Order: sequence, then structure tokens, then C-alpha cells
Amino acid sequence: ADKEVPTQAAQVQNLILQGYDAIVINAASPDALNGAIKQACDAGIVVVSFDGIVTEPCAYRVVVDFKDMG
Repeated sequence: ADKEVPTQAAQVQNLILQGYDAIVINAASPDALNGAIKQACDAGIVVVSFDGIVTEPCAYRVVVDFKDMG
């Protein structure tokens, strides 16, 4: 999606419609995708965000401290 929120939101909607079990996302915004992510969670889809962390509570978040890693 090249860090474009509207594109990512449309992609999440498409994945919901296709019935995926899980979505892993590097979100373009911490909160702009919360609506789409909540819809995915409500549909029973596990959502995992990494790097671009989302604030929607239903999503799992994976955070890496690159400074600590060296």
C-alpha cells in the first residue's frame, strides 16, 4: 500500500470479505486504520501489527527495539 491509509483500509476490507483467518499489517498510521481493524476483529480475524503499531485494542502488537538490538 506504500504507506497510503486509504489503500491499506481498502486492502483490509478486501481481506475481510475474502474470509482470511489473520491479517499482519505494517500500518501507515497508528489510528487511521482502527475502524477497518476493528471490523476485521469483529469478523473473527486475528490482526497483528508490527513496526507501524496501531492503537486499536483488539489488534496484537509486535514491537522491536532496534536501538537495543544494536
